[in-house]
Amino acid sequence: MTTVSTSTLGAYFGVSARTVENLALSGVLVRVDRGQFELKPNVRRYCEHTRKSASGRAGAEATSAAKAKSLEASARLRNAQTKAAEMRLKKQAGEVIQFATHETVLSEFFGYFRRSILALHPQISRALHLAAEGG
Repeated sequence: MTTVSTSTLGAYFGVSARTVENLALSGVLVRVDRGQFELKPNVRRYCEHTRKSASGRAGAEATSAAKAKSLEASARLRNAQTKAAEMRLKKQAGEVIQFATHETVLSEFFGYFRRSILALHPQISRALHLAAEGG
């Protein structure tokens, strides 16, 4: 049994190591260990794969898997587009505000609150200030 590395097998086939990895992931090639392939069985498998590809019978399973991935990606895209459209409508209807606007309003509110507390009787103000500092 002769085993070869991913890059060596790729060199035999005239493809990149990444292509060999993709062929292994799709089930065309079979690893015997991490990054190691048995040479003769994988040459046969690769030849069979290329024959099927050339004759237009390239793995119906691979084609259906690719279609499934494409459909899944399309569904994710439509979902994201729907969420974006819903957010635009909510913003137009005034149901949501931008973070910068929210931050400004809160800063103004807490600034007013702080000034009000500090304007209390000087002793209370001093006690609150010391408590806030932890002393």
